[in-house]
Amino acid sequence: MNRNQIFTTIEFIDDLIRMTIGEYYNDKFYVFDTFKCKCNGLDKTNIVDKEEVKRTILELVKLIKDKTEIIVEELILCMPSEHLIIENFTSTSPVNSKNFLISQYDINEVYKSTSRYRHSDDRKIIAFAPLEYQLDDGQKLDIAPIGYKSTTFKTLFNVFMLPIDVFDSYIDVINECDLKVDKYYLDADCLYASVFEEDNILSSILNVDKYSCSLYLYKKGKLLNKISLTYGTNIIEEEVEKTLQINDYNELKKMIYNVGSCLESSNDYLSVCQNSENRFISEKELNAIINSCTRKLLNDLISMANKESTLTNLDVYITGYGANIRGIDKLFSDISGCNASIYVSSILGLNNASYCETIGLIKLNYKKISQNKYINLQNDNYNDIIVSRDKNSKFDKFILDEEELD
Repeated sequence: MNRNQIFTTIEFIDDLIRMTIGEYYNDKFYVFDTFKCKCNGLDKTNIVDKEEVKRTILELVKLIKDKTEIIVEELILCMPSEHLIIENFTSTSPVNSKNFLISQYDINEVYKSTSRYRHSDDRKIIAFAPLEYQLDDGQKLDIAPIGYKSTTFKTLFNVFMLPIDVFDSYIDVINECDLKVDKYYLDADCLYASVFEEDNILSSILNVDKYSCSLYLYKKGKLLNKISLTYGTNIIEEEVEKTLQINDYNELKKMIYNVGSCLESSNDYLSVCQNSENRFISEKELNAIINSCTRKLLNDLISMANKESTLTNLDVYITGYGANIRGIDKLFSDISGCNASIYVSSILGLNNASYCETIGLIKLNYKKISQNKYINLQNDNYNDIIVSRDKNSKFDKFILDEEELD
């Protein structure tokens, strides 16, 4: 990325498309605005109406031009991992360096071996992530064994793939808008870049969106597994709407994500919330519904996750749409036995957990990503992503869209 380069990221989140505009200037990022638009061409994160998605993208591009006088020509894409397929691949490579001491050259050669991985024609490989290295003496390492002595070493990779039709649908629709995809990452990459430090041994992210709920398990920055449900906070919205007769969707959102919670309440009424019959809503009843639905959502996910891994004593960071439900962290801790907390970064001036992927997507482009994509930039460059205006730039002022959830 060149000095003074303007950049634009694009994310497909549930039923909306979000773009973020900023500038790379003097080795720092300046984030100026986020733009969101609901898109009827998306079913969850699937493109079901290409023309409608194109119309929405072009509308956002026009909005960016009108507000910032910037002409968007290329995008950095956050590729939804809703359909992510994870497979293992093992490669054994000879050590060619002097005295059989493993060098960077040998590590580079083992990466080249990934080209031998055979996969179904209907899948697109997004990335390879090394999980473990095994030496002649049986020693196992989760870091590149540079300087270790061995005649050969075996590497276990995670292979990340998406169905090729899903991958192509995103690339094609952007190209048909006469825009170029400069780089793309999985949202799993973005979540990690946003939250974790590199020395996290075993942690996870619970990403609760409107139409999905996913638990990402990481080890030292490498995605080990992803456990997902095909429903999310929509089951809460549907139950509140049906039981309390809330026809106004904005009122429904306000009740669930701004007023209600999944914690018990003794208050009989919420004076700020009314249903379609102009009747004040019982806070006790609202919270009971939210608690019941959220508990079902988390129980279903934890039940699936426990078949794959032991969750006890795991640090879990909750992000996404559902992180705005008050008390969801305590409820998850109570059910799972994990240490759960809501992750909200203030680095970009974004105080909403649903912007977690946006933050990570920008961090991933802070510098050229090496072979190990799972690096974190938060600690070393904490002050290098800026929202203030103490510089010379074509932007007149800093603007940040902090409106209510779409």
